[in-house]
Amino acid sequence: MRLLQSLSLLALLSSASAQYFSQGWDPSKPIPTSSYGQAKKAAHARSEEGAADAATADIEPLTPSKIMSYFDTEKLLRTDVAKSLFSQVGINITERLDATQGAPWDERIQLITDDNYENVIVNEQLTEEEEKERVWCIVITTSTAKHDAISKFVDEHFDAAYNETLLAGDLSHVQWGRIDYMNVTLLTTKWNVWSGPWIVIASDRGQSLRFYRAGVMHMRNGGLRKNLLEKAYENFPVWRSSFGPGGNYEFVMDYLGQAMLQLHKVLSIVPRWMMFVLSGTIASLFMQLLHRGDSDKPKPKAPEAAVADPTPVLAAAPEAKTTPSKPNKSNAKQRKNKK
Repeated sequence: MRLLQSLSLLALLSSASAQYFSQGWDPSKPIPTSSYGQAKKAAHARSEEGAADAATADIEPLTPSKIMSYFDTEKLLRTDVAKSLFSQVGINITERLDATQGAPWDERIQLITDDNYENVIVNEQLTEEEEKERVWCIVITTSTAKHDAISKFVDEHFDAAYNETLLAGDLSHVQWGRIDYMNVTLLTTKWNVWSGPWIVIASDRGQSLRFYRAGVMHMRNGGLRKNLLEKAYENFPVWRSSFGPGGNYEFVMDYLGQAMLQLHKVLSIVPRWMMFVLSGTIASLFMQLLHRGDSDKPKPKAPEAAVADPTPVLAAAPEAKTTPSKPNKSNAKQRKNKK
C-alpha cells in the first residue's frame, strides 16, 4: 500500500512544470501568462519566417533576359520534343548543335574582348625594355557572322603564321591576339572599324595602331610572318586622327562606343529569329508611313467631252430636185422642117 502511494506521489511530482514555489498572484500585478505558450508561439513564428525566406530565396527575380532565354532557338532545339522530331528523320540535332559550338580558329591565340583589352594590352606587366619592343599582331575576324571566304582565308594564314612562329621559337616580342567582330563592340567602335577582316599591328600599349586590309598585306607563303620578322610594318603609317588614341576628340568615340555597347547588350537578349520578325515589321510600318499620303491624293479626272456650241446651227437647205424637162414638140417640128 505504501509502495502504491509513493509511486502516485512521484507521478504527480514529475508532471508538475513549476521550477519554484509561487508566492501567489497579487491584484496589483498583471495577469501572468504561460512562458511555455509564448515560447511555442515564438518558435512557430520563427519557423514561418524561415520557410518564407527559403521560398523567397528559391524564387529568382524575373528579368527580361530570363524571359527571352525561353525563346532561345538553341534551347528549343535541345528539348526532348525537338530531339524526338529530328530523330524521326534521322538527324541527331544534339551533335549538330555541339558541332556549331566549336570555334573556327586556333583557341591558343589570345581572344581579346571589350572586358579584357585594358588588362591584356594596355596594362600588360612589362619592363621598360619589353615595353619598347612589345608588338601585338591582332586579327579582326568575321568568320562567326557569315561564311566569308576572305575572313576564313585570313584566319587560316594567321593561325599558320602563329604555328610557324612557335616552331621557330623567334619573334619573342610579338604577341598574337584575335578579335571576334560580332562579339566586340566598344573596341571596334573606338577604332572606327565597321567591317572585317583586318590585321592590326598595335604597339606602345595600344596607342600606335596600324590597320591592314586583307588585300593590302601579303598573307600567302608566310607573308605575315615575314612582315613581322623584317619589321616592315614600321614603314606603314600609324593611324593618326583627332578621334583616335591620344587625339583631342578621343572621348567622342569612347562615348559612342559605350552607347553602342549598351545597345548591343539589349539586342543580344532578343533571339535572332525574333529580331528578323521585328525588323521586318518595323520596316513595313515605316514604308506605310512614308506612303500614307499616296492614297489621299485625288485621282486625275478623265478629260471631259467637248461642249457643244450654244449657237444654233442653221440647217442646210434641201437641194432642189431637178426633173428632166420634157422635149418641146414645137421645137422638134422646127428642126425637122429645117432639114
